[in-house]
Amino acid sequence: MSLFQLLFVATLLILVVISWLYFAKSTTSERKAEQVHNETGFSAVWGLTAQQAGVAAAAFKRAAILIRARDIAVRLGRVGSVVTADDVYATLIGTGHDINQLGPAAGSIFRNKNWKFTGTWQQSTRTSNHARLNRVWQYVGE
Repeated sequence: MSLFQLLFVATLLILVVISWLYFAKSTTSERKAEQVHNETGFSAVWGLTAQQAGVAAAAFKRAAILIRARDIAVRLGRVGSVVTADDVYATLIGTGHDINQLGPAAGSIFRNKNWKFTGTWQQSTRTSNHARLNRVWQYVGE
């Protein structure tokens, strides 16, 4: 495992621990309030925690292909002005990777300080995405 992969995994574990510590410090009344909200299906705190946990789990499970996708994104970002997830997928497929390898870890491609959301969206051209909107990212790192 490379140094980058070890740092990536360590970062994910730190996020999980921080989330756990946040909820461990909650008072009983806060937990009851959260339980009421959670039972009704409305809770921003629990929703964000679940989102972070899901992103971390997906990224951890598919760390090797995610690192490859991020490398591709950086290469594309240095050459072009903007990048979308479709651009990364197209390059992955062109280099012989299975389209399903990245899976939900695709949501972590641009999740670091090297990328800035441009504020624009682009309709996906991948048939399996059913024309959903992709964020357009600009590389600002390193």
